[in-house]
Amino acid sequence: MNHLTLLISWEKWLSHQPNQASLHQKVNQQIRVLVNQIDENYSAFLELSPEPSIHARLNFANNLSQIPDEQLKSVAIRYAKLALKMAETINSIRWLSYSFGTLGKLSTQTEQKQAYFKKALGFAQSIRALDIAYQWQQQLGLIYQKQGKTELAIQNYNAAITNMTEVRDSLLSTNGDLQFSFQSEMEPTYRNYMQLLLTSPNPDLKRVIEINEGLQIARLENFLRCGKLDLVALNQLQNLKSAPTVIHIIDLGDTIEVIAQSTNGSLHHHSIESKLVRFQIDHLLESLQNEKFSEVSESSITTYSKEIFEKLIAPIKTYLPTSGTLVFTLDKSFQSIPMALLYDGKHYLIERYSIAVTLGSRIRQPRALHQNQMIALIAGLSKLSPSSTDPNAPKNMENLLPSKQEIENVEKQTKSSVALLDNKFTLKRFKEELTQNNFPIVHISTHGQFSSDPLKTVLVAYDKLINIRDFDSLIRGKTENSQDAIELGTSRK
Repeated sequence: MNHLTLLISWEKWLSHQPNQASLHQKVNQQIRVLVNQIDENYSAFLELSPEPSIHARLNFANNLSQIPDEQLKSVAIRYAKLALKMAETINSIRWLSYSFGTLGKLSTQTEQKQAYFKKALGFAQSIRALDIAYQWQQQLGLIYQKQGKTELAIQNYNAAITNMTEVRDSLLSTNGDLQFSFQSEMEPTYRNYMQLLLTSPNPDLKRVIEINEGLQIARLENFLRCGKLDLVALNQLQNLKSAPTVIHIIDLGDTIEVIAQSTNGSLHHHSIESKLVRFQIDHLLESLQNEKFSEVSESSITTYSKEIFEKLIAPIKTYLPTSGTLVFTLDKSFQSIPMALLYDGKHYLIERYSIAVTLGSRIRQPRALHQNQMIALIAGLSKLSPSSTDPNAPKNMENLLPSKQEIENVEKQTKSSVALLDNKFTLKRFKEELTQNNFPIVHISTHGQFSSDPLKTVLVAYDKLINIRDFDSLIRGKTENSQDAIELGTSRK
């Protein structure tokens, strides 16, 4: 069963890879062989105790449903019904809910799907099993949306997100490493819900913003595995000279939705077909990420940034102030775009505004350091070191001569500090200082590298590299049992 699950996941991945037809076919053949082996040995399910037997049958049924074969779908339904019968025999409410829900996913008739999901939801709600209920509320919301039953769809999407959030918050409060398979399980519901709200003649823009911010925060927490982020609303911050204008850019697949939140709190909405702006976004990113960026002409950038400005910002321009701060909430497909570069034909946005990018109208609470907290561990390299020969080190490193002056400047601004420059900035000495002393501030001026490989995500010390896992364990060890976070500053090339 586990082998089958693995092969099906691999087959899905291979289906999106070029030049893998022969391997794809081989994996498909292995899947068919395994399916036949499991089905021919169905008596093995009876050797399990009731609950594991139900779980195994439903697991098999769900795996079969992912194989595009009508004959196998009927086999999947047979196993799901056997699981249901056993769940009824032992009167397990949770497994009754799972069994009906699985039958709902397998059914091809809308009315039957709806009936199965309603029964599954009823059982889940009867024992307040939120971790099950949200799955069936998502499915019912999708059915009602396709039927044009907007109010029922909204009710189910709203309930699903509320339940998902409660379950997720409960998990993260006990273990920050636990997380949903967010992209497949949760994200589509957020986007379907927003799409549904925006199709209304009088869309609830405030609710759309709330849903989008909840999505962005959940995506970030899920990516960082950091537990719940402690966020406050922008309007709750003290000492702000004026309220900023917030621009939400939301990618809903076929459309890009832009919502401007003016300084007086009023909301303004603009929608555009994504195909009208996707080309410009892709080519702007291509220019900005070119390895020979220094040779890219300014016109290559302004041509596309002007188009993006005209499509996204120009329609809401009358609701923007002439100067001040623009706060952007950017969906995943826009997060690599530097919004400051958007060009109106005469000026870049950065020439008129201060630009900030946040999760929305909620941000981390700023905290000022008191004078007695101005104690720092300062480390840096001003020249190439032995660690530069490490195979995981950044390529083409050069001397960082300004690091020496930077370290001196930081020292002057602190109450007391320990400075580790060049050959004093060894991995051993850095660890000793960080573990044996209490530094509210850690400032590092060195080469750095980000990579999808944790071993290549590094800061460069004199003798060795500090990879992200080592660095995480050092920082985590200092902050897990302390109310005071370390204020971390990096200056890197």
